[in-house]
Amino acid sequence: MAARLPARGYTLLEMIIVVAIVALLVALTMPAMRGPLGKSELRGAAKQVRTALAGARLRAIESGVAQQFHFQPGGNRFEVVPRPTRDAGMGLPFSSGQATRRIAAAVPRSPEEPEPDQLPGGVRFVGQQTAEPSPEDSPQTVRLDAESWSPPIVFYPNGRTTNARIRLNGSRGFYADVLVRGVTGAATVGELKRRQLQP
Repeated sequence: MAARLPARGYTLLEMIIVVAIVALLVALTMPAMRGPLGKSELRGAAKQVRTALAGARLRAIESGVAQQFHFQPGGNRFEVVPRPTRDAGMGLPFSSGQATRRIAAAVPRSPEEPEPDQLPGGVRFVGQQTAEPSPEDSPQTVRLDAESWSPPIVFYPNGRTTNARIRLNGSRGFYADVLVRGVTGAATVGELKRRQLQP
């Protein structure tokens, strides 16, 4: 009967060396992985905004009630809500060029009104440029709480809106534009681009 050799374990020094090598490899690959992950996150956020815009258009067509999309410039929150038809619950009808005000403390969010959605991680809204403003779009909801919201993009029951561009900033200087075509109400995502650094 052959004698069995005792099983040899790893010494503490060998385990420390292996852990150090793994940590070094992770540290070297993380910067290389951040670029593709940041671009992927930005693309996903732009698609999320495009889907929300398409959903607002579809909801307006199906319900016959105009829907508005707005967001927090410099923030990551956005929402789609029915366009108000009365002045902050005061019983005063809309008139052209008149803005409604919604004070968060005085007019709480209704149960059927959805909570704002959020963009992922480090993606933020920059701003919105609307071309060809229409007199129909002059009534806007202005929130008088701690958060500032953009002027809304209104989708009407006929599927139309105004031309608009929404810019999203990602990490490492990348940005993407979501373009809305007024005649059709269709939203498209532009190519990812990188901001030029100022000299």
